[in-house]
Amino acid sequence: MNTKDGKNTGKAIFGIADIVRVFSSFSLSPAKAIGKQNAELSFGSLALPAVTYVFFAIQLVLDRFSFVPTMSGIKALLMVFISLIVGVGMSLLSAGLLYAVLNLKAIKSDFQCVLLCSNFSYIIPFFAMFVGLLVRLIFAAPTTITFGISALLFALIPYGRLAKHLLKDNILWYCFAVAANGILTVFAVNIILFSVN
Repeated sequence: MNTKDGKNTGKAIFGIADIVRVFSSFSLSPAKAIGKQNAELSFGSLALPAVTYVFFAIQLVLDRFSFVPTMSGIKALLMVFISLIVGVGMSLLSAGLLYAVLNLKAIKSDFQCVLLCSNFSYIIPFFAMFVGLLVRLIFAAPTTITFGISALLFALIPYGRLAKHLLKDNILWYCFAVAANGILTVFAVNIILFSVN
């Protein structure tokens, strides 16, 4: 009985370690996910950027409660809801942008694959946001910029590596895709920042 329990525990630990290894591998090089896509996984991965933006909004809400006297619970919920929509929208726009560039260059691609790989660029920002939220809750330190905006901009690094891989080192279009996605990210952050006053 104990032996079986030990084996099950070992399998569970190995399973978790395996998941962490795979995700850490994908986080810096999302192109490794190419060929692993399916409809459920690709569209399910929308949760990564969506929750990442929600964590950003929660940090922003907690900061605003500290220094904005007109901040209320309804405004906080509205901001979180807007960030959820912005996260999903950003995911689709980022993938759509890269997919459009690939088609423009006549490079064969699959939207589900591009979407999945693009969403995996939010793995590190997701964990950074989670840590930032814990820091905010435990130490009451403002984290919107250090863990929030910085983490969202960090997503451009793995996205850039993905674009470089898919565009086969075409520097001009690679730079265009990353710059355009950077502009979209800044625009998305501004939508959340100024959505509720």
